[in-house]
Amino acid sequence: MDDDALQALNRDWWNERVAAHLTGQFYDIDGFLAGGSTLRPFEAAEMGDVSGATLVHLQCHFGLDTLSWARRGAEATGVDFSPSAVAAARPRCPRGISGRVRRSRRPG
Repeated sequence: MDDDALQALNRDWWNERVAAHLTGQFYDIDGFLAGGSTLRPFEAAEMGDVSGATLVHLQCHFGLDTLSWARRGAEATGVDFSPSAVAAARPRCPRGISGRVRRSRRPG
């Protein structure tokens, strides 16, 4: 397989995962929408105060970590190559959060 075919296969695999990830317990979407964070305690501790920082999160899937950083005050942009994941991120961005999720053509 050439690079384009491998990238298409990978993108299609992630597109198929989105529906299962939106309904599963691993991502705790309800907790996030209720004001929680998807960041692990060590991630927040290592980064410290991110207020006003600019952050780019590559391969963000549907953006909950990206939006969690934005909720902590970062100007956060998530990038993913799965159109399904990016489409799923938009309705999960609570009002008042300055984070955003964008689609890229290539992974990573």
